[in-house]
Amino acid sequence: MKYSKCVSKYLIFFAFCSLLACSSSDYSNPAPAAPDNNSAAQKPVYNNIAEGLVNGRSWKFVSGKASLFKRNGKFYLEVKLWNEVYSDPCNQYFGSTYQIRLYAENKVGEGKIDPGDPFNLIPTIIFSDLTSSGDYRNNMVASEGVIHVQSMANGRVVGAVQGNFRSSSVGRTEVIGNFDVPFCESKRASN
Repeated sequence: MKYSKCVSKYLIFFAFCSLLACSSSDYSNPAPAAPDNNSAAQKPVYNNIAEGLVNGRSWKFVSGKASLFKRNGKFYLEVKLWNEVYSDPCNQYFGSTYQIRLYAENKVGEGKIDPGDPFNLIPTIIFSDLTSSGDYRNNMVASEGVIHVQSMANGRVVGAVQGNFRSSSVGRTEVIGNFDVPFCESKRASN
């Protein structure tokens, strides 16, 4: 009797395993995951001029400049995007009242802001509202974003940016789109 109980348990177990093995292959080959709704927001777009909002105010890229700066013995790229026209952007120090500054590796490629690493300074997107009180240069640092440098040639820097800053104390702040700015010699790069 004990022998038949033991055999019957194994037969039931074997039948169950066989049933699982012969069932639909969905368990071993799951369907691909649905696309992440945020993935499109993380990739820069190239078919629109950079535009968005700075502290709740409409902003659209019109002019700007790129230059190098040196930090800890390494050169990085700084791109300033303005919503006002300047005839000689390379000699413009402050730029427009509402502006976006990008800091990236000094090379062609993509840099993604990692919200989990607040100490990583490159890449960085900074939204500035020069009408605000306090330190206007660093008042809205993007918590999410991507900077894509497409080319650095013929005295121009071409790329795309997508980023946003979220805070209940300021208006909506975000940018998405492409830019093309002159590369300017920087006095800071020669230090």
